[in-house]
Amino acid sequence: MCPAEEDNTEYDALETFIRAGRSIGSNGRIYMGRCAGYESQMLSKAFASGAMSAGVDVYDLNIVPAPTLSLSSRNRGDSVMICSYDDVPSMNIRNSEGIPSDPSRVCSITRNLTPLNIGSITEMNDAVEKHKDAILRILSGADCPVVIDCSSDSSSVIIPELLSEMGCDVVSVNSEMGRVNPKGIEESDLRDLATITAGNTGGIGIAVNNDGTRIAAVDESNRYISPELLLALFVKYLEPKKLVVSVTTSMMIDDLSHCEIIRSGATDRSVGSAMKTSDADFGGSPLGSFFFPKLSLCPDAVYASALLSKIAEEGRLCEMIDALPEYYRNKDQIRYDGDRSEITERISERVRALEYENLIEKDGWRVEMEFGWFLVRFSSKEPVIRFNAEARDKVYLVMLMDVAKGLIENALRES
Repeated sequence: MCPAEEDNTEYDALETFIRAGRSIGSNGRIYMGRCAGYESQMLSKAFASGAMSAGVDVYDLNIVPAPTLSLSSRNRGDSVMICSYDDVPSMNIRNSEGIPSDPSRVCSITRNLTPLNIGSITEMNDAVEKHKDAILRILSGADCPVVIDCSSDSSSVIIPELLSEMGCDVVSVNSEMGRVNPKGIEESDLRDLATITAGNTGGIGIAVNNDGTRIAAVDESNRYISPELLLALFVKYLEPKKLVVSVTTSMMIDDLSHCEIIRSGATDRSVGSAMKTSDADFGGSPLGSFFFPKLSLCPDAVYASALLSKIAEEGRLCEMIDALPEYYRNKDQIRYDGDRSEITERISERVRALEYENLIEKDGWRVEMEFGWFLVRFSSKEPVIRFNAEARDKVYLVMLMDVAKGLIENALRES
């Protein structure tokens, strides 16, 4: 979380969450969910107390993943997901459509407190059932062996049961909630899952991150399926008419789909906002976030898990992945000193002077050429300029990397 006050006054976590609750209410109501970490229960009650004291009605969904929370709050009010990992508290605020709030809002929630005006708290115990029902109305049954890893967190309350109700033969791991350990969805994070899946003949493995917004998987051959490959499988299966993907997404999506493709910024917030603006019917990113607007604009790993199981029922994922086109990729980075705004202007001038087929200026510069593309972006955490490229052959890839590196170095040399 960001500082509680501009005057640098320090507050402990409970006081901060109480103050946050008093200032965050929207339209007189807020929908609240939390992770399975034991600290989050205390923090959520503190937040609810603050919101109630400001006259806000709180709908408490208890332990649920973020997409379940967003579906319940859709068109009704804002939602807040409260988590605590390694004793570090956090809250993720989303609007009534599931799109994350502007980060500056989190920094201002502890200011401008309203007068005391007691509200109410209502526990909503049917949110999980409603989320399951909404997915089951869209996806029919699936007869597929699945090993599901819910990271011992909030998705444990819905995904194993959902897949079982679809007809899958489910093996659950890390689905008993206790003290939560943050878990990623990189290949190294799925080694144990791959081992268990290997013993589940003909099955696939699915791993979900802690708040149920991202997934990765293992196919029937125990190979890691990256989120980018999952995105390709989903696009081929769903055949959307209008698609939003992040600026970092592979050109594979362009080659596989004949729909209108809109590229947004790299964050989940950018993808969700672009989907709302464009009225797209599907969206995703290489981060493992997949958006299904029939439910909400919150990335939904619950829905994605069910969809992947449905696809696996109709054919072997390993064969589908082998049939996808292959590309050559590389990435690098350059450290910089000096004024970022000045360097940005110089890079922009050099990019626009190139000969290209398309230029997308969102979270950097994505330069698309005949047989590939490169992306130049500033790191948000360190003084580094990152660049990566993708091409249909190795020679063209080398050329793209050289062009990107050259324009960055020239911009830095003159700054």
